[in-house]
Amino acid sequence: MSSGPAAPPLPARALLPWLWVPTLYLVEGIPNSLVENVAPMFFKEWGLDAKEITGLVATAALPWVFKPLWSPLLGLYRTKRFWIWSLQALLVAGILALALCVFSGVSPVVIAVALAAIALVSSTHDIAADGFYYTLEEKDRNYFIGFRNAAYRAGVILPQVLLPAGVGFLMAHAGWEKPAAWAFAFLAAALGMVGLAGWHWKNLPRPADDVPVSTPIREVLREYEATWMAFFEMKCLWLLALFLFFFRLAEVHVNRLATIFLLDERADGGLKLPLETLGTINGASTAAMIAGGVLGGLFAARFGLRRVIWPFVFFMHLPNLAFLALAHWQPESLWWIGAGVMVEKLGYGIGYTVFALVMVRICDGPHRVAHFSFATGLAYLGNLLPGYWIGHLTDAVGYENFFAIAMLCTLPGFAVTWLAT
Repeated sequence: MSSGPAAPPLPARALLPWLWVPTLYLVEGIPNSLVENVAPMFFKEWGLDAKEITGLVATAALPWVFKPLWSPLLGLYRTKRFWIWSLQALLVAGILALALCVFSGVSPVVIAVALAAIALVSSTHDIAADGFYYTLEEKDRNYFIGFRNAAYRAGVILPQVLLPAGVGFLMAHAGWEKPAAWAFAFLAAALGMVGLAGWHWKNLPRPADDVPVSTPIREVLREYEATWMAFFEMKCLWLLALFLFFFRLAEVHVNRLATIFLLDERADGGLKLPLETLGTINGASTAAMIAGGVLGGLFAARFGLRRVIWPFVFFMHLPNLAFLALAHWQPESLWWIGAGVMVEKLGYGIGYTVFALVMVRICDGPHRVAHFSFATGLAYLGNLLPGYWIGHLTDAVGYENFFAIAMLCTLPGFAVTWLAT
């Protein structure tokens, strides 16, 4: 018996973004995670101390700070589609080179150079991908914004979960040596990127408006200069700079050291987690951070920023006490360790809503899109700079005292929130 007329098929235009938007932003997240999240695990397993690890990772990640400097130039030559696929091919080559460096046992500095090359290619790919996203119609851009962000977060989560779990399994159960296990893990990441690059070669559309900029380069550079000048002439630039550098100061200190602390020997104040266990905790804690971000966005939309800002700031900063407690008691129960890490990430996810919304409010005006990009670069710089002193501070005072100092770093966060509101 017929149940009525069949639903009409979705038009090809409606289906097409599903074929590339999630995977494109998955590719944005993976290299960032390799540099920011996986590299500290690898360097710690390689025997480096905290000051060496934090300094190398901070230096390798610098291209994400400076990408606004060359972003206008990318549109002058070829199409965004061309840049996306070419840069994904270079990412594959970069990760393969990283695997070869690890297997060959070269110095950590050479490995950091390989990571910096991956960061440079990835940051340039981000520019092309974000520009390609804007070839969608406005209603499609609005519809896919949440899926885009979720896909990026998935790209950040997967490497820090799968790679340490795979390395731990190969060393503990298959008898592989450390260099071979890590090289295989990076090789697997490269093969995954090969699959994604091939998918995009086949499924990225060819929008009619994806063409090189026809404006003469002199005019492009003149507009670029005007945009920068307008940014530095902002009335609240000093406030924006203070906010970007100090609101997350405590969280940056905790986050930059968390992996090293969780892997370090108990005799040295760490928790000595196996790599497989760390991968599981990373997955659960990142899911908690995403859940916090969703909750923060829902409450901010429901009650307005002014009503939620101070509760959210407390959610941002007070859960850092969890790492101070873990360093003081050094529990052996994985439930307590996992709960402490997840509480801290949940609070960060909720509190980050304030950071994002205040930045959007301050970056207003005719150049708001470009200014938001510049502000993002400043924020990333504030995220990286502490890496140059965190390790030295930890070596001097130990983990417990370091996390106590991190709690003192919440005070500037409260102060800049008061100034911004």
